[in-house]
Amino acid sequence: MSIAFGQAAPETLRRETHFAGRAEIYARFGLAYPSCCAKFLIDKAGLRPSSLVADIGAGTGIFTRTLLTENLRVIAIEPNEEMRAEADYLLSGDHRYTSRAGWAENTGLPGASVDLVTAAQAFPWLEKLGFRKECRRILRGNGYVAVLWHHRETDNDLVRDHDAVCQQLCPRYRGPEAGWRESLEEFGSFFRDGAYVRATFRNDIDRDWPAYLGANLTSTYTPRPEEPQHDAFVEALQALFDRHQTNGVLRVPTVTQCCLGRV
Repeated sequence: MSIAFGQAAPETLRRETHFAGRAEIYARFGLAYPSCCAKFLIDKAGLRPSSLVADIGAGTGIFTRTLLTENLRVIAIEPNEEMRAEADYLLSGDHRYTSRAGWAENTGLPGASVDLVTAAQAFPWLEKLGFRKECRRILRGNGYVAVLWHHRETDNDLVRDHDAVCQQLCPRYRGPEAGWRESLEEFGSFFRDGAYVRATFRNDIDRDWPAYLGANLTSTYTPRPEEPQHDAFVEALQALFDRHQTNGVLRVPTVTQCCLGRV
């Protein structure tokens, strides 16, 4: 299924409503980004320690933290108050960090005020035409936009078994790459002249059972505790974990993708 450029992905008209009630667990178990992602952006976009990044749809600040670690200044734009409050709690001690309520198409930032715009795990949720227009407005000079996402390697028994569980018990589940298949089709129209560079970074993670469960519960497609499929989903995950774990730890094969271009 393809989506016309400028449309939001199905069932994702407003990202903030889908993450309601998930902020704490997302902050604890959301997958981090390898530092090489930020280093790649700094190198390719020509950033300096004084450069300012607008992290769009920053959530609880997982990628924001990676940018801060590389001595960049970051303003996190997040519409979900609960998620933004979690980021503020975790990151407000860093003088290079600020946040504000805002949307991809209406950040509230001054024109020509930032050196890089990032959207980490957020791009499928965005109204693309409005986001591109806003990027052009807030970027200085010939600045770049970076789109990042995590990708499970599908040629893997664990991922195939996980997909089968989700297909059976998660009514909102649309496949392991839902949203990103369509997004890749849109990059040719989103980035100027269809030109962008793409880099792939290894990002495997080892999780014990509580962390594996928590990571799964961060996804918007997973049943909430009040939904009828929730208990069966947790039981199925426990069986999956027991089948694939080694010494109480499960390695989830993951890569992080990064696309960088001008708009």
